[in-house]
Amino acid sequence: MSYSTDNTPVHYAVLTDGVQQISPVIASALRNANSYGLEQPPRLTADQIAHLPTSSAIDTRVFPNVAVKPLAADEDPVLCTRFTRTADATADSWSLLAGSVLPLSDSVHTVQLISPPPHPRG
Repeated sequence: MSYSTDNTPVHYAVLTDGVQQISPVIASALRNANSYGLEQPPRLTADQIAHLPTSSAIDTRVFPNVAVKPLAADEDPVLCTRFTRTADATADSWSLLAGSVLPLSDSVHTVQLISPPPHPRG
């Protein structure tokens, strides 16, 4: 760990080929997995970090940049997933949306995906 010029913590992972800057979420996940007996991560100065080789071995895109906040079901009872891919996109994306109502505009409507069983004839 180091600090930026505005005194914000900057987290790094120490890898076999160098150090990689990581988000606080990834830093927490790594510490929770194995802290190597340390109560706090080692602190290095910016000068010390600058002299170390860098790495990009961790795919940081698959982790959120900020900690995930648990939601209360009674406050946000609707959870939706949104898939996005434009015609010219090279990759797609998934998002989770939470709230108290479906995130739909007035011009769209829900579609029943499963038909109810037929009523028995009596």
